Parts: sequence; structure tokens; C-alpha cells
Amino acid sequence: MGKKNAVEVVNDGKEKAVVITPTAGGKMVREADGGLTVDQVVSPAQWEKERVAYNAAFFKAPNLIWFILCIGGMASLFLIAYSDKPVRHLLPLDQLALAIFKTRSNLKAVFNLACLAHFFEAQYAVYICTSQLRLTSWPFWAVQTMLLGYPSLYLLLERRDMLDLMVASRQREMKAK
Repeated sequence: MGKKNAVEVVNDGKEKAVVITPTAGGKMVREADGGLTVDQVVSPAQWEKERVAYNAAFFKAPNLIWFILCIGGMASLFLIAYSDKPVRHLLPLDQLALAIFKTRSNLKAVFNLACLAHFFEAQYAVYICTSQLRLTSWPFWAVQTMLLGYPSLYLLLERRDMLDLMVASRQREMKAK
């Protein structure tokens, strides 16, 4: 048996690991949910089809804390930057922001630059999804990355790197035969 290649499969919001292991004769055995369940032996061509199918609908959301921090932070920054007077419910944040950035116009610039950064991160996420990973879930990645920025983009980059390693490993195995 050779080196195992882990592939994440996300169905109905649940994650399960699928490990594809090379066997004698160039065939692959699928191992699901962490336990060895040889439910199918597939050829290398079928393995590639399954790898593409597993990847096509891949979508993963970061931890809930990132949604709270990023969306809450951007909303707070917007309210503080674009209000004429201190925001009563955000007074400690308002005072901290003004102590750091001095004026509300500087805060507006920070907010606009953050929005611009999220926009370009979302564009890059779409590029990775469509041209490198060929994901059908690219609209979800675009919206999530527009809202969260790097925490979302990081998951996508991690997926791309994992698949690059998996393909390189598969190519080494094919050359060794």
C-alpha cells in the first residue's frame, strides 16, 4: 500500500473524510468515515472522476466566530465612521477608533479600503474557484469571501494546496509503475 491521499467531502453540511489508497495493479480502494470500508475498487480513470466530483461542489464555511468578528467589525466601523456624533451603543469602540485614526474621515478611508480589500479577495476567490479548482460552488465562495475576507479565502487556498499535493502524489505513483 502506498501513501494515502485525504479528500474532504462536504454533503448536507456534514464533513466526512474519504481516503483513496493505491493498491496492486493501479486500482484504488476507497476508505470512508475514518474506518476501512472497502465499498468499491475503482480504476485510476474512475479515481480521477471521483476526485473531480468530490471537488466540484466543495464549500466550507469558517468557524462562526469569524462571521461575528468580520461582519460585526465592518458594521461597527461603518456606523462609527459615517455617524456625525458618537454612537452611544458603541461608545468604547468609537473612542478607541478615534484615538487611533484621529478623525471620522480617516475612519471612512479605512472602511472604504477594507471594502475594497474584501472585493478583491472575492475576485481572487472566484478566479481560484473557476480556473484552478473548477468548483461549481464559486458563487458561495464569492459571497462568503466578500463578507469575511481572508478567513474564507484561506480555506479555499488550503483546498487548492491540498489538491495540488494530491495530484503530485498521484503523478509520482503513476511514474513509479
